[in-house]
Amino acid sequence: ADPAAVAVVHPGVNLDRFRRADGRAAARARLGLPQDALIPLFAGRIQPLKAPDVLLRAVAVLLDRDPSLRSRMVVPVVGGPSGSGLAKPEGLQKLAARLGIADVVRFHPPVGQDRLADWFRAAS
Repeated sequence: ADPAAVAVVHPGVNLDRFRRADGRAAARARLGLPQDALIPLFAGRIQPLKAPDVLLRAVAVLLDRDPSLRSRMVVPVVGGPSGSGLAKPEGLQKLAARLGIADVVRFHPPVGQDRLADWFRAAS
């Protein structure tokens, strides 16, 4: 390619902050999560475009296929809806209840980048 036609786009992620660091076990300990948990994570603005409902529906299917996983399942939803300032979006709470997974879904308000990095490290 012609070098004049190439633009360098640097990562939009702080690679110093979002690295493996001290690992999954330490992140889970800091967040108060069980070490043996299965943790599918949603983190971000809660809005239809990001489709957090897809994660909840997938967890429901997984638990339907293998109910023995329920005792180890923790589904954190970290973030809030755009513009509303709510920490627990009612629509997702209702969906979790309808799907029969409200007992494994945990809503957490938006967090700073250091804490967010721990959530990513802790996820399965």
